[in-house]
Amino acid sequence: LEQYRQRVAQRKLYNYRPYGHPDTLCPDGELWKRMNALPEADRWVEWSNKPWQLDFHNGGAQYKERMAKTGNREGKTLCAAAEVAIHMTGDYPDWWEGRRFEEPVLVWTGSPTNETSRDIVQKELLGGTSAAELGTGFIPKERIVGRPRMRQAGVSDVVDKFNVKHISGGVSNCNMKTYEQGWRKWQGTAPHVIRMDEEPEDNEAQGKIYSEARTRIITSNGIIMVTFTPLLGNTELVIRYTDDDSDKKMVVEATWGDVPHLNDVKKADALAGYQPWEILSRTAGVPMMGEGKIFTTPEEEIICDPFEIPSYYTRLNGIDFGLDHPFACVKIAIDRDNDIIYAYSDYRKKGELNMAVHAVKIKEPHPWIPV
Repeated sequence: LEQYRQRVAQRKLYNYRPYGHPDTLCPDGELWKRMNALPEADRWVEWSNKPWQLDFHNGGAQYKERMAKTGNREGKTLCAAAEVAIHMTGDYPDWWEGRRFEEPVLVWTGSPTNETSRDIVQKELLGGTSAAELGTGFIPKERIVGRPRMRQAGVSDVVDKFNVKHISGGVSNCNMKTYEQGWRKWQGTAPHVIRMDEEPEDNEAQGKIYSEARTRIITSNGIIMVTFTPLLGNTELVIRYTDDDSDKKMVVEATWGDVPHLNDVKKADALAGYQPWEILSRTAGVPMMGEGKIFTTPEEEIICDPFEIPSYYTRLNGIDFGLDHPFACVKIAIDRDNDIIYAYSDYRKKGELNMAVHAVKIKEPHPWIPV
């Protein structure tokens, strides 16, 4: 029995069922039935049945760049790790309709730090680096070639590279990178798969990382997967995806209501540790608007439907000059009788040298409003 349990632990990939797979569909799916038979604390709960993980995988057949923008603890890291393992081994399951590589692949993974690379991405792919733990991640033990190569990073047990036997007989390679290494470490070869867990920061050292990654897949005709909770706000990377209406990028979103493994007790425990302004980001994948916000009230409590602004409301426009960071203008209307301020319009633009462009946006449609 112990040997059997070890073999099962070392073949995690072959038990993977994404949300949307027939086995997960409640109440008729086999996995659903199995989970629902567990003790109450471990059972799956009624959920949206939204097949977001399956949609994410299948989207690879059409989109070179995919983003899973979700809350915490919703399975985005697990989902991406499973796909990396499938491409590296070439063991495409019968339900797979996503991108396929017929030959061994070169994979790059990206994480914010060496610690997050080791504790999150490395753990999901390899399980661990000891003899007992290696192979308990999504890469089956029998497919790992040799020992992973470690990185001298000032942090113990950080994997730099590892190799996986592909079904064709060749060997796939994985290089595990971090954002703290800077964008220059993302230059060079042409990987087939780039898997980024969380997003780089918008600063000089990391701001070019995604552009470098995107450049790398041009030669290989590869794919990029970004999975993250948008705690850094509406960053350039988020805007790059959400404002792109072409057929090259895909955004999959999920909330706590789209996963069956989070019951009310687990949700309450997690919510107790969040600040009010974090909740939407951590539960629904909504970009967090700043760190240490001035107004900590959840936005859904202060948003109202649009209405015609009465002529007697006081008006004011506020601006913040910017070039590297966006130039911004916010327009407010003040109801003095009820002591309510309405922010009814905003404008932002980065890298604009012509002040006349900003002036037009500030003045329309009421040039008489003071700034």
